[in-house]
Amino acid sequence: MWLEVLVQGDDYLSDLQARIQSITAELPVEVLRIRRERGNAAATLQAEARETLDELTPFEVFDKRLQQETLDETLAAQLQARYRDIVASLQEGAL
Repeated sequence: MWLEVLVQGDDYLSDLQARIQSITAELPVEVLRIRRERGNAAATLQAEARETLDELTPFEVFDKRLQQETLDETLAAQLQARYRDIVASLQEGAL
C-alpha cells in the first residue's frame, strides 16, 4: 500500500522523515511523499477576521498572531516590545 503523509502544524521538525519511517517500518506500506501544510497561522488570521494581510499593519498581524498563543501577559508584553524595537530599527536602517 502506498501512502502520502500530510503533516499539519506550524512546528518545523527536522527529523520528520525519520520519524515517519520509524512509525511505518513494521507496516506493509510504502511512503511515497511527505508534505507539510504550511501557513496555518496566516490562513487562520484571514479566515477568522475576514481580513487580508494587506489590510493590516505589521503590528496588528503580530498582535493577532500572539493572541493565538497561550502566553502569560508579561511574556506577551515583552514579545510585543521586542517586536516593536526590531521593526523600529529596521525602519531606521531603511531611511
